[in-house]
Amino acid sequence: MFIDQIKIKVKKVHSGKVVGIASVEWDDAEKNGWRLIGFKILKGNYDEGYQNSDGSPLFVAPPAYNDGIGKFHNIFYTAPPIWKLLQGKIIESFLDVQ
Repeated sequence: MFIDQIKIKVKKVHSGKVVGIASVEWDDAEKNGWRLIGFKILKGNYDEGYQNSDGSPLFVAPPAYNDGIGKFHNIFYTAPPIWKLLQGKIIESFLDVQ
């Protein structure tokens, strides 16, 4: 499946609820692939199946932009089953960094 070809780069940060940021790269982004940056790994209030080392639930927010009046809009969309796979791969990469 194509999800196995995706490379994830994760950086740990400590900024409130944000515990990490990630980029997703498919194929060789420098040549003919693509790279999306700005995925946020956040501490959540609800357990979605992933937990940080301290036991707090984790989830991933896709890249978004601020429209200037205080609303954020996602700039990455995919089918829900693919999003679940991608979110799982991002969080697993984050947990491997710890």
